[in-house]
Amino acid sequence: MYRCFFKTTLIIALVIAATMSGCIKPDDILSKGLEGVDDQIIFATSAPDNILIYSVGQARMLHTLPADERLNDMVVNKAGTIAYAVTKNGWLNVFNLHRGDRIARVRIGTILQSVALSPDEEFIAVGVGSEEDYNAHDISFRSTSNVYQEILRLPLRGDIQDLVSNPNPAYPELYIVNTNADKVRVFNFNSMELTGIITLGGSPSTLSVTPDGRKVYATLNARNAVLVIDSQTREIIARHELTGAAPHYVAFSKDGSTAAVTDREMFRIYFIDNSADEIIGYKLFPVNLAYTIYPEIIAFSGNADYLYVISGHNSNLRVIDIRTMEMVQSYSLSKAPGAMHVIWGSGKEA
Repeated sequence: MYRCFFKTTLIIALVIAATMSGCIKPDDILSKGLEGVDDQIIFATSAPDNILIYSVGQARMLHTLPADERLNDMVVNKAGTIAYAVTKNGWLNVFNLHRGDRIARVRIGTILQSVALSPDEEFIAVGVGSEEDYNAHDISFRSTSNVYQEILRLPLRGDIQDLVSNPNPAYPELYIVNTNADKVRVFNFNSMELTGIITLGGSPSTLSVTPDGRKVYATLNARNAVLVIDSQTREIIARHELTGAAPHYVAFSKDGSTAAVTDREMFRIYFIDNSADEIIGYKLFPVNLAYTIYPEIIAFSGNADYLYVISGHNSNLRVIDIRTMEMVQSYSLSKAPGAMHVIWGSGKEA
């Protein structure tokens, strides 16, 4: 009995000593708000199917909005007030993020694959499919002022992988990414018609557009490369070879000067100087994070000091200090989000 008591006392003493020496940190050390960072992060999760609004500065969830089952994609307007979410069972949900309620709900088809807003936010584009092959082949265009009425149904060849809009109203274009294809179709929101094709030379993993709308980034996972395309001439202006890497997701800093690219093969993030079209280099995650963070979705903080990272292997939000690549905040979500959108402190989108 005394021996058991002695062992228990010794263990408690060792834990206390280790904690005081910095070997063991309290569980809540990474759940505190970041001073001076007032960004909000909007997540779309499935099972449970919710739209979540998270405050980085307060390190807490502000709202949880229930959606229809099987959430698939989400887009948020530039003011950060309205979210459009589509589901795999055919529903489009429209949420008022400030009030925390749903303002519209319409069933467009049996399968909805992707959603995008026109640069002027007057129109919404939704990939529509059927349960026959569970893929989207058409695009439904609707006015954001009346999502219940379809303006145009555009049938396409192949399966729609993603719909990506140019954020600059001066370039009213929608980029349509097809599964297993090296070409991206271009649709003009003003004329409401297809206007061209961007040839990539490989199937893109993801497609992203710079904040000014002048460049389109395509990650060619299988070819270890990132392509930079002029959005107006539709020509490739730079090809960044990332030997040994599997580039996947691209995020841009608020001013558009820097691009961050995830590597699915290694625990690292590449950084690209967008103005000079040059690779700055890459940064590795520390050893203690290397096998816990597999970056799937990332975004810059408004002040470009941090990266918001969602791992492909768990449902945690990790806030990473770019200078040290150390984790400075962590929040466990109920499920890994399928989409993440950052509203920077100034109220502009990431």
